Order: sequence, then C-alpha cells, then structure tokens
Amino acid sequence: MKLFLSLAATGVAMIVTAQQKPVYQSASFSVFPDKVIQGNYEAKALSSTELTSTYTSSFLLPVKNKVAFKLAIQGGDNERGFGLNHVYYIDPAKAEQTTPVFVFGKGEPEPEGEEVTLTQDVKVTFRVDMSPVFNQIREKGFYETHNKQKITADEAGHLFLAGSVLPLTWDFGILNQRKELEFSDADGDGITELTVLFKKAVPQDGTQQDGNWKLTAGLSGYPKVSHGMVLQDALYAKALEELTQDIREDGALMAGKQWPGVWTRDISYSIILAVAAVNPDASRTSLMAKVKNGKIIQDTGTGGSWPCSSDRMVWSLAAWEIYLATGDKDWLRTAFLIIESSAADDEKVVFEPSGLILGETSFIDWREQSYPRWMDPKDIYHSVSLGTNVVQFETWKILGRMAKELGKKDVYSKKAEKIAKAVNQSLWLEKDGYYGMFRYGRMYPSVVPKSEALGEALAVLTGLAGKGRAEKVMASVPVYEFGVPTFYPQIPEMNPYHNNSVWPFVQAYFTLAGKKVGNTAVVEHGLASITRASALFLTNKENFVASTGDYMGTEINSDRQLWSVAASLAMTYKVLFGLDYSADGLRFAPFVPKSWSSERKLENLTYQGARVSVSVSGFGEGIKSVRINGKKVSKAFIPASATGTWQVEIELNGKWPEGRINLVPHLVHPGTPVVSEEKGTLSWKPVKKAVSYSVFINGKKSKSQNGTSWTAGKLKEVTEVQIAAVSADGTPSLLSEPVVLYPGTKPAMITEIQIPGMEKEIQGYSGNGYVLLTKSENTVVPFSVTVPENGIYRVDFRYSNGSGPINTDNKCAIRTLYVSGKTAGPVVLPQRGDQNWTEWGWSSGLTLTLKKGNNPMKLVFEPWNENMNQEINTALLDQIRLVRMK
Repeated sequence: MKLFLSLAATGVAMIVTAQQKPVYQSASFSVFPDKVIQGNYEAKALSSTELTSTYTSSFLLPVKNKVAFKLAIQGGDNERGFGLNHVYYIDPAKAEQTTPVFVFGKGEPEPEGEEVTLTQDVKVTFRVDMSPVFNQIREKGFYETHNKQKITADEAGHLFLAGSVLPLTWDFGILNQRKELEFSDADGDGITELTVLFKKAVPQDGTQQDGNWKLTAGLSGYPKVSHGMVLQDALYAKALEELTQDIREDGALMAGKQWPGVWTRDISYSIILAVAAVNPDASRTSLMAKVKNGKIIQDTGTGGSWPCSSDRMVWSLAAWEIYLATGDKDWLRTAFLIIESSAADDEKVVFEPSGLILGETSFIDWREQSYPRWMDPKDIYHSVSLGTNVVQFETWKILGRMAKELGKKDVYSKKAEKIAKAVNQSLWLEKDGYYGMFRYGRMYPSVVPKSEALGEALAVLTGLAGKGRAEKVMASVPVYEFGVPTFYPQIPEMNPYHNNSVWPFVQAYFTLAGKKVGNTAVVEHGLASITRASALFLTNKENFVASTGDYMGTEINSDRQLWSVAASLAMTYKVLFGLDYSADGLRFAPFVPKSWSSERKLENLTYQGARVSVSVSGFGEGIKSVRINGKKVSKAFIPASATGTWQVEIELNGKWPEGRINLVPHLVHPGTPVVSEEKGTLSWKPVKKAVSYSVFINGKKSKSQNGTSWTAGKLKEVTEVQIAAVSADGTPSLLSEPVVLYPGTKPAMITEIQIPGMEKEIQGYSGNGYVLLTKSENTVVPFSVTVPENGIYRVDFRYSNGSGPINTDNKCAIRTLYVSGKTAGPVVLPQRGDQNWTEWGWSSGLTLTLKKGNNPMKLVFEPWNENMNQEINTALLDQIRLVRMK
C-alpha cells in the first residue's frame, strides 16, 4: 500500500489550496506542478528555464584513516594510471605522524592496516622523493609522465597532493588552486614534504550553484517539450543542458562532471534510456570508443577487469537501441560483428554449462559494497549475478534480431532461452517474490536472499521474468520512501555508495519496468523520486543515500552524471510520452498518473527518416483514441519506413487503477561471522544484533542454533560449512567464508607444477620454483596428476599476479585447462596487488571428473584468453590442488 501522510506530520506549516494540490506526497516530501518541498527546503521553477533551491546538506562526514592518494605535478593527474594509488593508514592514536618516503611514479604494495574512523584530529606529514623526475629532467631536459605529458623542471617544482580523504580531493581541475595542498622542500634535502590536518569529522555545505539554475545552453537541435507543469519543463531543460555538457570535444559522452572518461556501462545504460533517441551521433561515437581490436572493452574492475567483471555486453543493448532509433544498416553491420566476436569469447570464459553467466553484478563494481569481505576476485568471478545474466540473455536475443535484420540465420536465440531457463531455476526466490541478487560460494554455492533493483527491472523489461513473475517482482521488491535502493537489505558498517543508496538511473529502469506491467504505484513513486532529487539538488547527481535522501554521505558523487541525466529524460520520453522503439517502428504508450493530468506536447523528435510531433491529453494507463496527421487510427504507431512530418495526437483512457508497491523501512542485516576451525569444530565471535545462527552444509541450511560453535559429526565426504548470523526479525547476514572439512584424515591433494626452466626470483613459492606465464613464455604448460580413484574433483591453482591492484585495472590473467586432450574450462588468475608478486593465492576452480591413475593436463594461452589490457597477461604458477567432492 502506498504511504501517504499529511504535511503537518513533517513539521512544515503550509496551506494547500486547490491550485497548490501536490501531484505526489509522502511522509517527507511533496511534489507540486511548480515545486518540491521537503521539510524546510523548497525547490521551485520560476519558469521553464529557471530553477531555485534552498536545499542544503548538513551531513557530518566521519573521516576514515585509510588515505588513498596520488602525487600531482602542477595539480594534474599525471603520476600513474587510473586507480593506481598510494595508500597510507593514519594511526588514529597519534595526533601527529609522518609517512614513509613515497617515490613519485613508483608503486608499492599496499600496507597492512585496518580501516577505522578517526577519533581525533590528526596531523600527517607526507614525504615524497622526486629524484626520478629531476634525474630524468637533467638527462633529457624533461620528465615524461605515464600519459606522455612532458614536464619541465619549473613545472616539477610544484607538486600537489590529491586523495580520497578530506581535505584532500580527486578534483584535478582545481587542485593547483589549493595552495594548502602543495609540497615544499624547506630544508633542501631532496625530500619534499606536506603536512595535512585530517579532522575526525567534516561538516558539508550542500547548496548547489548558489541555489539557482538558469538555462544558458542552446537546445535547438533537441526535442522541445511542454509538460503542462512548469517544474517538469524546467527539469527537462536542465537535463538536456547537462547532456550537452557531458559531450566531450571528441564527440563521445563522458560519465559526468567528476568523471571525464568514457565508461562502457555508463554510456550504454544512458543510451538505452534516452540518449540514442536524441543524440545518436554521440551515442555511436561513445560506443566505438569502447571497442578494441573488434571487441567490447570491459572497464577496469575487480581483480583486473574481465572476466571477474563481465557486464560489458550491455554495449549490445545500447547498439541495438541506436539502430532502432536511426535505422542505420551500416551501424547494424558494424555492431553485429563486434557483439558476435565479444560474445564468442564470453561463451568460452564466463558461461557455465548450465547456461548461467559468471562474474560481478552489473554496475555494482565496488566489491566491499555488496559482497562479504572474504570474497576475493576469483570468488567474484565464480559468482552468478542477476543483472549480468539478464544483460547476457538480452545480448543473445539481440544477436538473433540483428541476424534477422541482416538476412542471416538466427543461431543465437536458443542461447538466450537457455540463460533464461537457468536464471529462473537458480535465482528465483519464491517466498520473496523476486530474484536473488547473486549466487555465491565455492564448491557448493547458494543464493543470497537480497533484491537487486537494476537486475529485477531488467528481468521484467527484457521478458526474462515472464508475465506472472514480472508482476510479482514489481509488487514485491522492497522500496524506500526516497527511491528504490540498489539492493536490500543493507550491509552493516559500510558507508553508502552501492550500499544504502538510490541511483536515479536504476530508479528509471525500475520505473519503466513498473510501467511495463501496469503497476501505477511504482510509476508514481519513480517519477516523484527522480523529480525530487533533480529539483532539490539542482543537478542530476549520480546517487544519494537511500535512508535519508541526501546526496551527501555517499562515498563518491558527481553533478550531471550521464546516466542520471538520461534517467530524467527517460521519464519524459518513455513514461509520459511512452516512446517504444522496435525493429518495425515507433509505438507510443503514454503512462500518466491522474495527478499529472495535463496537455503535453513533444516536438522536433527525429525518428529515422521522419520528423515527429506528439501531443498527449489527460491521464491514464492506456489510450482512448489516437489521430495521426489528423486521421483517426487504431494504433499510435509510426512505421520504420516513415518519412516526412508526422503529427500524433493521443487521448488517454482516464483509468488509473491502484497499484502495489512494497514500501519498507530501512533495514540492515547483521555482520558476517568470521569463522575459525580446529579439529572439526567451527567457532566464531558473537555478531552484533544477532539472536541466532544458521549452519549451512554444502550450500543448504542445515540447522539453527543460539551458540557460537558447531562440531561436525562423522563425515562421509568432503563437506563445506558456512554460518549466517540472524537478527531478531529473521534477517540473515551474508554467509561466512566456506570451511572445508575432510572425512577422516584425507586432506586436499597438492601437486607441484614441474617443467624445465622453473624460476625462483620471487619469494613465497613452494617446491622447486614457479612457472612464469606470459603471452609469449610458457603458453603451453603440460603436467599430469595422479588420483587414487575415479571421482569428481575440484581443481584450482596456487599463483601470484602483481600486475595491478585487487580492485581495478585490466590485467587479470586467463588460461584454458585441458584434461586428457579435452577442454575442461577457463582458469582465471586475478590481480592480487600492484607489484605485490609475493602475495600468493588460489585461482578460480573447475569441477572435473577424473579417472583413477594418471590424468595428463595442460594450461594453454588461447586467443579467447586475451584480457582487456591485451598486452600484459602474466601470472606466476606454483601448484595444483585437487579436492575429491564425490
């Protein structure tokens, strides 16, 4: 049931007249035709091109002790590549401290430390050795940075500090104006220093652009819209202006004000929502900027990007949307080859035989924000996430549609059907009425009982869910007053970003999914959520805190974020005017709440070879009548072959049935137990707010108990045990790291990899050395394993990969395992720390059927094992481990 509360309950004194009746009202905010009111704050449209807002964030930001930072000559981002940062942990017990000496341009292993909140103000003196810069200047006359910028001696004398913790900033555009963040070498010892005061908490002033926005950009090339509501007109103009500001000099779309780069998922989700319809040229340019050697680029990500992160195929959905909007067959042919080639690699590396797709949740790429902390990149590679699977499902459907358009045979759609069947069998939570966010674990995975808003919405929009489940999903997914949270429930002791957050672009997809199933309550709520944030903040912020509605308090945020801009535009184009593109033409299916009833007009819309104007009158969830070019017709439809001018007049049916929305209070689940094992007994410390614990054996719940230890009985087979903490209301935590128990005294079998030319330079290996794997060295590594009996075995490899940090970059190493001459599957060896080659761990695993005795194997670098870096694909190989499962 939708929650309504009088304004008196909010503490706001005001009189609502007939002319001032809100179009949406909740306990905390109200949306009117000309304004938004939340508490004492008001955003108001003075005209269709001017907005004011009194909103100010008073959020007090606790300061963490982990400082990620870069050294910036002249204040520029010129030390190392994206995500390659130095790290220093402030000792919260010391009011003054000095860092080790950091060398400009040189990485170092991340120090060990615990991330905690500062309890006092702390002064930290950063020390930097600039000798590599000045030595090169003396030798060559200049210093050349990683991005080929040439630095003179005078420029090198101005070094600034950029970083993650206030008062530091990542805004390189203004850093050289922050003189308090400039280093100096007062004693001339060659070590430049800077002392920074880190306060334990920092108040934030959130007023945007002095509280006023007025249109300055020319928008003549874009569709003109009149909503009959001045606030919506102004927000539409604001969104279009921000879209123009997000187009770079090269014609591609940047991610947002703070993010000038082109990102595959950002541009793709934005193009699908709105940008393809109004700027197909920028859309095409952006997508082609994310293609290398004929394949789609997965952005930098967990463990070195693809295949740990594997949602790059959302590119294909955007490419198809461009074709639908333009009818450009040349583009279709180009896109088809790129998608087909990329999908072929995915099929070999991230597909399970069941049809499920492996890899990180689409867009939710900050692993600590959504996964239990014990999951490292190889565990994330092994996970099966809802959003990424739906993207792959739609990709293979699109390949089939593209093939049909190009006169080719459709050999792709059956793959989509297999994915859909596997997702519906594996991730559906019947009790909850929606899909689980991801499946996780090691030998015996299980599904996390969380909703994930983008994945749920995509399952509905693509048809993967089917009609019955789609309606149930939209009525069941938990929603907060300020918007649909990225996922639910939330993780404890984790700052908002993906956790406890609303992302307007996710809200837009969720709203469109509500429209598809005719859920009026979901659509009303979604329109209000996006309107409130855009109006009060006077920009389209990337995200805001789900539990408070404030844009301050999330880990990272940005003005005019592209996909938030697209979300705002999509509410106009795809909800209120109901634009629906397909291969055969453009349909109109407006969906207008009763309180939003008005006369709406959209003019100057280019659709393939036609110029279109649309008027929509009244309200409703369907069409009563439609005229095209003055003639009454049965369908609001323009064929793809249309040319010339088209006038579409739509009268809605005046029906607005009550919808169902699952509005819930903020909920945080208990923390994940940290479990230790000794002689078959598992133990863990009590978890805050937990009243009981559930024991999971081989991925399934076995029992509940109150105590904090559990002892295994006599085991007949290898057994994997996990623990969940459960709160008083029955909400479970994420599962603990799996503990493997062996029957009797039979441990895992570990075999050394032995080939000629073993190396010993890097410490931490076992046995006689390790095998260096590169694209040119040891591209085929033969070995064999001997097992005592026939059976099913879990196989993985001990390795190291210091090519990059654990959370970003693009140098994940990949190989293909062959057993007795047959392909067994991919072996993924993710990055484990920048230049940290002594950090050894275990690779992804494969479940194999092996015969008693000798089993010849080999690891091979195959063409489909090319990573996103395409130059460095390196790891050190040490051992193979086998665990008999059955």
